[in-house]
Amino acid sequence: MCGLDHLYAGDAAVLPTCGSANPVMNGMAIRRRLARRIVLEGDATQPLRAFVQYPPPASPPAGSVNTLFDGTSLANWRMAGRRTFHVADGALQSVPIFDLGLFWCTIPMPQNYRLELDFFTRTFQTNSGVFIRFRNPQATGYYNPAWSAVLIPGLPAIPAGFEVQIDNTGAPDGRARHRTGAVYAVNYPNDGPDDPGFPPAQPNDFVNPQDAHVLGWNSYRIEVQGDVITVQLNGTPTARYTNTDPNRGRFAAAEPTFIGLQSYSNYSFTTAFRNIRITVL
Repeated sequence: MCGLDHLYAGDAAVLPTCGSANPVMNGMAIRRRLARRIVLEGDATQPLRAFVQYPPPASPPAGSVNTLFDGTSLANWRMAGRRTFHVADGALQSVPIFDLGLFWCTIPMPQNYRLELDFFTRTFQTNSGVFIRFRNPQATGYYNPAWSAVLIPGLPAIPAGFEVQIDNTGAPDGRARHRTGAVYAVNYPNDGPDDPGFPPAQPNDFVNPQDAHVLGWNSYRIEVQGDVITVQLNGTPTARYTNTDPNRGRFAAAEPTFIGLQSYSNYSFTTAFRNIRITVL
């Protein structure tokens, strides 16, 4: 039975220490949860949902602070792609599934801002991320719109954004550009050789990844000013990246950009986020 695709077991045998001789309700809960996941795997023929067009960003004065998540309300947040996020103990808790998920804030971002947030990981291998400067994911035509925030080499140019990585292992190759604190999928002068699929590294840029605390809260400070993205993890500068790609991460007054949180395609890579706010620069 091992190695078979599309084979699932919904049985109370996964509860070997259950105190009841007939854990019927437990088994029903397990099968209901499994059914919800199977339904998603079989929905590829469903039509694309209609999407909402969001207005251009407001122009608040520099120094204005906007709280994007207050610890209780999911107002102004929307799920793109797979599974969901829950509010638990004042934080947004990811619920991963078999494909990428993007939980994004529908408040349009200004051109220059500082994004600050805390995140919590449970294993050293946890993979997640924070996305910036992407367009409305529902407007891209992707069946799984979460992928609209990610630049996929080899596909036609789309107005994708950037991911600030959360992954202490730096999968798949352990390089600095793939580890926690890096702006992901770009070239850096101190992490050569360049990937030919991305613009050449710029002289003043750098990547200095740091391991995130496991089973503890970490703080990200991400600044977006024009074409320059800088990152600090727990007070340590971890990346500076200058964007020279005309099709990626561009601010446009007529078509707003957004920020979002990643739910990775691995059931065990749960991540929590809290204290999410921006300061206009």
